[in-house]
Amino acid sequence: MITLIDTFNGRSLSRHRTLENAVLAQRKHDALVKKNNGPGSYVTYCFEADGEPVGWDEIEAVKMEIEVRR
Repeated sequence: MITLIDTFNGRSLSRHRTLENAVLAQRKHDALVKKNNGPGSYVTYCFEADGEPVGWDEIEAVKMEIEVRR
């Protein structure tokens, strides 16, 4: 399971079966933060797979794959 973590506030936001779903949830949460708090607001995120951090290269690969499908 992939866990999406809000490192800014130190809380777990959601758990997902795939990294792709976790990235999509992160984008949705980020959009809600910007909508509620203004366009300059942000939250820092981390992805963990079974308690271990997911590498940024894996995350970037998933983000690129999502953009290609759009």
